[in-house]
Amino acid sequence: MDEDDHTVFATCMAGASVACGTGCGAADLDADGDVDPADAARFQIVFTAHDGRQAVTP
Repeated sequence: MDEDDHTVFATCMAGASVACGTGCGAADLDADGDVDPADAARFQIVFTAHDGRQAVTP
């Protein structure tokens, strides 16, 4: 995860029950069809924990 991933995530963040836009499927980290605060919480954990040495699963 890096700042490019953050940019994509921020662009896709639309809110609860708002369907993912084109190219935003990867930002739907809980696979519920939207990019909302629940996904943001998962993104924050991965973004702040990632140190480049290991994969982190949201």
